[in-house]
Amino acid sequence: MRLFLWLCLTILFSCHSTGNRLAVKNDDTEKDHWNHLNADDLYRKAMNYIAEEKPQHAVDGLSILVEKFPQYSKNPDALLSMGKIYCDQFHEFDNAILCYKKMIEGYPDNPLTAQAYFMKGFIYSNYFQQFDSAKIYYNSFLEKYPGHELVPSVQFELNNMGQDIDGIIPAESDTLSSKEIKP
Repeated sequence: MRLFLWLCLTILFSCHSTGNRLAVKNDDTEKDHWNHLNADDLYRKAMNYIAEEKPQHAVDGLSILVEKFPQYSKNPDALLSMGKIYCDQFHEFDNAILCYKKMIEGYPDNPLTAQAYFMKGFIYSNYFQQFDSAKIYYNSFLEKYPGHELVPSVQFELNNMGQDIDGIIPAESDTLSSKEIKP
């Protein structure tokens, strides 16, 4: 009886449902799914997976894209998207940091790289509580992108780093006056 139960559990956990039949999951088959595609098709398919809320499939495709086509023009967006998925959906902050690091090192002149600096600072500050590291990335951001739309957010982060969110009093300009609230 134990052998039968063990066999059933093994089959259950090693297979996944594909319609009316069971198929053994094969990592090589999953990779083959992506490997025949060109860069544009890889990128498009991965972005579709993001829209369909299938983040693991998206990360798989984007990883192959960045590795297989290192000069592809949309790699900065691919790395930013992977970092966002790792951070927001998987809570794998080390992997998010790696994506942002690749972006900063590989695409220093790309406009999207500003977001990588911001996100590295944000993760170091808010998830790792490594404030010295966060300050390095926030200050690098301010130095490299002084006119960027995220400057107020970076300055807010620097001014309130390490504080409990409930203890932060918003600046007067951040609060609504009763005249601005419409019934």
